[in-house]
Amino acid sequence: MTNYGLLPLFPMFLYRGKFETHSKWKDKIFPIIKRRYEEQNGSNSSSWNCDCYTSFFDDSMVDYTKETEIPIGELLQDMSQNIQEAIKMAEFYPNSFFVSQQWFNAYGSGQNQEGHNHVPSHLSGVYYINYNPDKHNSTSFMNPNKMFYEAPRYNIQEYDPTLYGYGCYQEEMRPTIEEGDIVIFPSQIEHGVQMQPKNDELYVSFSFNVELSK
Repeated sequence: MTNYGLLPLFPMFLYRGKFETHSKWKDKIFPIIKRRYEEQNGSNSSSWNCDCYTSFFDDSMVDYTKETEIPIGELLQDMSQNIQEAIKMAEFYPNSFFVSQQWFNAYGSGQNQEGHNHVPSHLSGVYYINYNPDKHNSTSFMNPNKMFYEAPRYNIQEYDPTLYGYGCYQEEMRPTIEEGDIVIFPSQIEHGVQMQPKNDELYVSFSFNVELSK
């Protein structure tokens, strides 16, 4: 903040990293989640305002040792490098961190995830296990300050959103994602998954929450 020019003010962040052992974990995880998706007829999220398969309601969400088919402890150990990198780049200074919750989501044609946040966690993340950018819609992040994109509509006679190039004026943003990526962001940011286009390829992700401690 000591330079002149365009300066960041209360900047938000999104970490994007490549999961080094993705190929190993996709081979382990995808067949299991695909089978569970089919066993649930593609949906078990009736208590959410969306349509998808999720393991969020399983006991393994808070105690990964209760997951009997996928070695979650080993998965989290492999992911710890990305989590540490995100914490360092965001200039957080905890003495330690731990993953408090973890779950799988799967989306078929026409399925989605409503906008939500992960309060009261500190950080949240998504690992994209099976994802094709040409066939799937990935995570969308909503602008936490609605006044940025609402106010201009009332200040000029002809509202043209293309006039506002800076990110703070966008209603939502969907970052570029590739299969095998891990994204990590503040848990307070509202996010969701838009309705999936018609296709025969399942979109599978692994979500997690991270707590920081002294």
